[in-house]
Amino acid sequence: MKPHEEILNNLSKLKDESYIKEILIIYNLWGIFSSIYAIDKEVQGFGSSCTSFIILAYSNGCKWMDYRKDRRTVKTEVLNSVLEYSNIKVDDTWMVWLSKIIDGEIEVVEKAIYDFVDWQKDGKFSTFIALSTQISLCRRMASNTFGVTEKMLNDRGKFLSDLPQLERNLEDLINEIEKKFLNLDESLSKEGKLPISKRTDALTWEQRVAMQEKP
Repeated sequence: MKPHEEILNNLSKLKDESYIKEILIIYNLWGIFSSIYAIDKEVQGFGSSCTSFIILAYSNGCKWMDYRKDRRTVKTEVLNSVLEYSNIKVDDTWMVWLSKIIDGEIEVVEKAIYDFVDWQKDGKFSTFIALSTQISLCRRMASNTFGVTEKMLNDRGKFLSDLPQLERNLEDLINEIEKKFLNLDESLSKEGKLPISKRTDALTWEQRVAMQEKP
């Protein structure tokens, strides 16, 4: 079960702020959303509510995220529903923050959204990098004009013969990724954000963090 499915199946638990923290720990998402909880001191229930909003509004395949509708409308509906299920009274302070969340004006929230989208990458993205690297190698070797021995000429011929199938495989893979993440891609595009299918560096949020932690 995915995080958004877990939440949708237990909406009544949103009244308990510790519930979302448990979800984050179970799915190893606390590192992505922990900074949002620092705002809790200013706005009651901000951490859990904003986190729930991001998971429900930016999870690929979530039934609350209809890419065919106006994106601002969808985000407003999701956030209002989260606040209602969380039994949070929306006062004047909350109204200001609600508008900032919807308009993408909170840097910490926008970073969490970016990282959460990255977290959803699957093995297809790693395969994309592997295929792209292999194609690049074949093209480079096939264009090598310094091969004077028979073996080098044969190698160039093999690289050339491999290229068409590799390129077809890559095109098929791109189509698979775009089809799988259509809902999320369209939603991100409407906000001017980079679609997940275009984030072909293949690094997930965990991998980027691991690289940053290296001395």
